[in-house]
Amino acid sequence: MAMGVEKDKRIQWILGSVWIDVNMVTNVTKWVVDSGATRYICANRDTVTSYTSVGDNEDQVYLGDSKTATVNGKGNVFMKLTSGKTLALSDVLHVPTIRVTLLCLY
Repeated sequence: MAMGVEKDKRIQWILGSVWIDVNMVTNVTKWVVDSGATRYICANRDTVTSYTSVGDNEDQVYLGDSKTATVNGKGNVFMKLTSGKTLALSDVLHVPTIRVTLLCLY
């Protein structure tokens, strides 16, 4: 098998594994794995612990439709999986206007 095809299949398997695990989260309603995202982004303030507010218009994220959204703060998110394990995410951005919670793959 060509090296590029083998690598693509490996990436698909990893993404599929992450997607399955994320879909098994018990304390968050909807996470989306976004290969284009460079940061974890969450709309629900109650999900973010160790919260630090950022100043007005101090930080923004650029969205796929060329719009921007203001970051209100950042912190950590602990996702309890149905397997009983906890997935810890640090430096999660709190963006209340975003429609879905993004899980980046960096």
